[in-house]
Amino acid sequence: MQIETEQTPVQTATHSLIDECFQRVDREEGFIVLAKETSEYDFLQVDFEAGSPLAPEYQEATEKKLYRCARAMTLEEVRNLFHDYLDQKTNWKTALPWEEVNLAPSFFDSKLVKVILVVGMMIVAMLGVWKFWSRCLG
Repeated sequence: MQIETEQTPVQTATHSLIDECFQRVDREEGFIVLAKETSEYDFLQVDFEAGSPLAPEYQEATEKKLYRCARAMTLEEVRNLFHDYLDQKTNWKTALPWEEVNLAPSFFDSKLVKVILVVGMMIVAMLGVWKFWSRCLG
């Protein structure tokens, strides 16, 4: 597995390196990511934002959905979670309540936008046909 923080370039993760990262991370504005080398979609991460509770997130390649812990965690709990993830234990996932993170949909995913685009294309096509026929007949 690989570990990365804002101050630490990507490197092979070890238990001692996890502990170092948790000691050095900027708790006002930082992050720690522990990722499997086999897939960009397999990772556990935590963001540190001033005034926000610690809520780790994970994603698995099989689902490609992002999940966030549904309760605030202490720094020690998150550090232990990273150790369990590195050891590829399964208890970290079942011991905590996780909820799917609904990422903001794309502008073009909106039904209204799709309808407007289709209607607009139909109008442009009809105007094109009308102009073509008016030149041919006129």
